[in-house]
Amino acid sequence: MLGGDTLAKISFARDNKDRMEGMHLSQFFFPKLDDARCAAFIKNYRELDKAESNHTSAALAYDAAYLLRDAILHGGYNRGGVKSYLDRLIREKTAVAGVSGIFVIGPDHDAKRSLYIVEVHNGNQHLIDTSATE
Repeated sequence: MLGGDTLAKISFARDNKDRMEGMHLSQFFFPKLDDARCAAFIKNYRELDKAESNHTSAALAYDAAYLLRDAILHGGYNRGGVKSYLDRLIREKTAVAGVSGIFVIGPDHDAKRSLYIVEVHNGNQHLIDTSATE
C-alpha cells in the first residue's frame, strides 16, 4: 500500500504500527545526516521538538524562509526586488541548496525536488532505493 507524505510523521507510524506496517510512503524530505547543514538542522530541531523525528514541514519551511531572506538580500527589501530575484531563479533554472536538499523553482512557482519512498517497519521508516538498475 502506498500513502502520501501526509502520513509520513514518525509519531503517526509509531502510534499506528499495525496499520502502518509494510506501508510505503512518499516524502519530499529524507534527512541526509552526511550533509552538515541538514545534520545541524535536525539536531537543532530535535532539541525543540523531542516527540517528532520527521521534520519534513519544518525543513521545507526553513528552506522557504531562507529563500525569502536571499531574495531580500540580493533583490531588495521590496516586492519588486523579491519578485525580480525569484523570477531570475526561475528563468535561469537555478538550483537552490537547502537543508531539505536541492530544488529548482518551476515556472508554476513550485519547488521541483526529489521524491523519496520509504517503507514502514515496526514504526520506523526505511528509505527504499528507487534508482533504476539494468
